[in-house]
Parts: sequence; structure tokens; C-alpha cells
Amino acid sequence: MSFDPKQRSLFLANLLVQDSIAITPSLIGNIGLKQEDGALTGVEALSSVWLSWKPSGPTILRGVVPRNVRCAQVNVARERRADRADRARPAIVALRGILMAILCAGAAYPAGAQTPPEVEIKAGFLLRFAPFVEWPSSVWSAPDESFNICVRGDDPFGTTLDDAVRGQRVSDRAVTVRRLGQNVGIAGCHILFAGASAETDYAPFADVAGRPVLTVTDGDSGITGAMIQFVMQGGRVRFQIDDSEARENGLVISSKLLSLAISVDRK
Repeated sequence: MSFDPKQRSLFLANLLVQDSIAITPSLIGNIGLKQEDGALTGVEALSSVWLSWKPSGPTILRGVVPRNVRCAQVNVARERRADRADRARPAIVALRGILMAILCAGAAYPAGAQTPPEVEIKAGFLLRFAPFVEWPSSVWSAPDESFNICVRGDDPFGTTLDDAVRGQRVSDRAVTVRRLGQNVGIAGCHILFAGASAETDYAPFADVAGRPVLTVTDGDSGITGAMIQFVMQGGRVRFQIDDSEARENGLVISSKLLSLAISVDRK
């Protein structure tokens, strides 16, 4: 059986956007979005992810993660009747797929690759949260001030977090890591990760109340009051968000990031 319409156009318009992101020092994610517009297939928005893993030495292993998303096929006649919002919807769905890939690609790896430590994934998340959070302009005291990720209590990252942020920028600001010792304040911190601690009356977020600092912790640490908590779900690192706590402290978390959380507290 064959299909050969009397009038057929071979015109095809393609739009391809691709970028590479260092998820961890040894794991590079390549993310792309392609939009195709063909007379027979209609408008399609396709997103895809490739991972490159360099365990050691000069060898680089490459694998394709099966995250391709076929967002929509729009019949040409129906497409011509659709309004602009309907035409844009496939691309929006594709962009959401790419956003999930940016944040979650660290939770899936090429077959045969050694699963990287959980802390590498969390370190990558701390950096990747930043572009999806809006801080008030008052937090910046100088145009060249760095974006600071602070760690309080037990530090689960070691040099992993330093490696993750090396050479990275947030809003065109260099990213630095600060480790807060006992009785050290949070001045200059934009993200504060609190690890567990054996200290008596340990309350890592007590001095953050009312301040625009994004607070993060592990869900199993027993620490309360964080805006974002890491949790394990199905063997993957995921996160929960307390959006009301963020808003009370002057932060605006993007709806894109909220849509990727496994739960959101908006009360």
C-alpha cells in the first residue's frame, strides 16, 4: 500500500538549537531542540539528549540517553486553522523536555557506565537551580560580586562541588563555594546547603529567616525549614520545593523548576 497525494510539497523548514553542559567534571550533557515543518508531517518539535562520560585517561565513552520526545504532529490543514497559541504549544512541550534533561540527566547514564556518586548529582543540582530562581536586586552590592554557594554543617561534597562550579557563571557572575565554620554568618550567601551536624541545638537556617537565601538540604537529614529538599525516588535524586517559604524570603522560583519538583508546597 502506498500514499501518493496529487499535490505534494517537499519544502522542509528546520530549526536546530544545541548546547553542551558540564553536569559533573566527568559527565558532559549535549542537549538539542529541533523544529521541523513539513507539508506531509506538519509541525514537529523534537528534543534529545546525548551524554559523554570520561571516567579516566584519554578515553571518552559516549552514549545516547533514550529521552527523545516527539512532541506533536500537526496536520497541515488543521495547523492552518489553529491560532498562534496552538502553533506554539509543541515547542513549549519540547522546551520543558529539555529543561528536565538539564536538571535530571545526571540521574541516568549510558549502559555499562559506573554510576557516579549521589553527591555529584546533588552538587550539579545546586548549580543548576540558580538560573531558575530570581533574587532581588538588593542582594548585589557590586556589579562584579560573585554568586556564592555556601555549605554549613557536615560537608558531603568535598571538592566535588568546587569542581562542578569551576569556570561556571550565574547571571554573568563568577560562582564560588564558601564553607561556613561554626558561628560564621551567612552574609554574601545566595544558596545555603545545610548538612547534618552533631552540634547541640543545630539550627542551620535560623539566621536566614526573612533573607533572600535559597536554602537546601537532604530530606533524610532531619533538618526542617529548607526551601528545597533532596529526596531519593526510584533510585534517582529528585527534590521537593517549599515555594511559600521561598516567597516569604523574597525569592521567586520559576514555574519551570516548580514543574520538575515531585511536590510543591504553595500554602
